[in-house]
Amino acid sequence: MSRAEKVCLSLLSYCKTLGNLNQIHAFVYKSGLETNPLIAGKLLILGALQISDAIDYARRLLIHYPNSDVFMYNTLIRGESESDSPKNSVSTFIYMLRQSYSPPDSFSFAFVLKAAANLRCLTTGFQLHCQAMTRGLDTHLFVGTTIISMYAECGFVEFAWKVFVQIPQPNVVAWNAILTAYLRGSDVSGADKVFGLMPFRNLTTWNVMLAGYTKAGELERAEGLFLQMPSRDDISWSTILNGTKTRSSLRMWALKIDRRADPSKQAPLDNVRRSTAKAEERLESKIVQHTERKIAEVHPRLDSFELRVLAQPAP
Repeated sequence: MSRAEKVCLSLLSYCKTLGNLNQIHAFVYKSGLETNPLIAGKLLILGALQISDAIDYARRLLIHYPNSDVFMYNTLIRGESESDSPKNSVSTFIYMLRQSYSPPDSFSFAFVLKAAANLRCLTTGFQLHCQAMTRGLDTHLFVGTTIISMYAECGFVEFAWKVFVQIPQPNVVAWNAILTAYLRGSDVSGADKVFGLMPFRNLTTWNVMLAGYTKAGELERAEGLFLQMPSRDDISWSTILNGTKTRSSLRMWALKIDRRADPSKQAPLDNVRRSTAKAEERLESKIVQHTERKIAEVHPRLDSFELRVLAQPAP
C-alpha cells in the first residue's frame, strides 16, 4: 500500500461531513487514486450509509466510477432504501441490471425489496419477487425473509405466508417476520397459530407477540403472555406498562409483580416500580391540565354572567 493510500484511508476514517468528504475526494484525484477500488468503496460507504446528506454524492460517484462492482451497487441501493426517497433504490437496481457486468446477488434483492416495503408498492415488490425467482434467489433465507416483510407492509399477508412455506429451513428471523406479518395485518388469531407452530423462539418473538396483544386491546392475554416469558428486557416492560393505561391497572401490576418477586431479579422489579410511578405522574399531570383547561373555559362565561347581573338595575 502506497503512502498516498494510507493517508487517504486515514482521512476517511475521520470523515464526518459532506464538506470533509468532498475535500478528501479532491485529494484522492490529486493523488491519482480515483480508480482505486478500496478508496472508492470507502467513499461510497461514507456517502451512502454514514453521512446523512451525502446520498446524492454517492449516486454521482457510482455513475462516474468505471466498472462498478456488485458491492458498490449494493451499498448505494441499501443507502437509498433507507433514505427519504426509497424509490431511488429501485432506480439504481434497474440501472445495475442494465449497466453492470455483475449480476445482482441476495443482498441486492434484500436491500431493494426493503425499498419496495418502505414505499408500500405492491406492483414494484411483485416485480422484484419475480426477478428473484428467475435467478433462484426467492427461497434464499435472507431474500425470502425480506419478501415476507414486503408483502406484510403492502397488506397481503396471504402472499407472505406462501413465500414463508417455500423457505426450506426458516430460522427464527423468518418465523418472526411471518409472525409480525400477521400482527401487522391485525390478524391476532393467525398470529396465535404461527406462535404455536414456532419450533424455537427468542426474546424478539415474545416481544412481538406481546406488542400485538396490547395493540389489539387483548390486555388479559398480554398479561398472561408476559408472565410466561422466560426472560424480559426494557422493551417487554415498556410494552406491558404502555398497555395498562389506568392508575388502578398500574397499581395492580405492581402488586402482582411484588408477589412474584425473585430476589435475583430485583433490577427489573425496580424498573417496573419506577415506570409505574412515572406513569402515575403523567396521569396526574393530564388530570391537572384537563381541569385547568375546563376552568379557563368556564371563567369567561362566569365573567360575562357577572357583567350582565351588574348591568341590571337594582329592584
